[in-house]
Amino acid sequence: MELNWIEDFLTLCQERNFTRAADLRSITQPAFSRRFQRLEEWLGVTLIQRGVRPMALTKEGETFRVRAVRLREDMMDARRAVQSLSSHYDAPCRLYTTNTLAVGFYPRWVKNAMPANRSLVVASITACLEALRAGRADMALIPRFSGEPTPGDLSSEIVGQEKLALVALPDVAKQVAIKGSKLEGPILMYTPRTGYGTEIAGMMASIGVSLAQAPLCESASAEALAAQVNEGMGAAWIPQSLVGDGWVECSVPDALSSRSDIVLLRR
Repeated sequence: MELNWIEDFLTLCQERNFTRAADLRSITQPAFSRRFQRLEEWLGVTLIQRGVRPMALTKEGETFRVRAVRLREDMMDARRAVQSLSSHYDAPCRLYTTNTLAVGFYPRWVKNAMPANRSLVVASITACLEALRAGRADMALIPRFSGEPTPGDLSSEIVGQEKLALVALPDVAKQVAIKGSKLEGPILMYTPRTGYGTEIAGMMASIGVSLAQAPLCESASAEALAAQVNEGMGAAWIPQSLVGDGWVECSVPDALSSRSDIVLLRR
């Protein structure tokens, strides 16, 4: 198993086209196909339905897609964990947080909240909690949505709040609307089972709404989706701290936005 195979597969899941996926992975289409075949051989299953247009995953492919996202996150978290052991400081204060909070919330909050000799490590929420419990982190800064419990073995302090809303540039926002039980328009979506993806799925289910068509792009990264929103490519649920100038909220029910606490955790 190679990380390249995982990245290839997830890119193919996003693009649903071998040629476009190969271009994004900066290799030729024949080479991309050979690597994909090696992944199927290693797994011992068929991941896509051959001869079907547009491309569709088999049930094995759908199952592996969910696990592939976790595998990639775990491998990158492991890399960040070992790299964070090196430091310019003799005894740094190690703070773990998510990439979204590191880019949006952290810079404003940290001015008056943290000591100077700090080491900031970006990881998934799960990896933040694991690092804190294992003693690799002194603190962890993570989002907590309504109804989510605080880990009982950790002390917590609410240090801020974040709003998650469906936003776009004005011309794009005009194209987004709920018709019947379908959300129509150019939508950019989080990968299923990510923190934001799970929250949005719950909000949509609560009012009986689903997407009218597959999203234009899906990603686990709020920053990646925000960059596309900024280019006028679509609308996405973006945390308020990442919302750019001139963006507007789409005309959808309030139930399709939510607030989360930003929680500072210690052992």
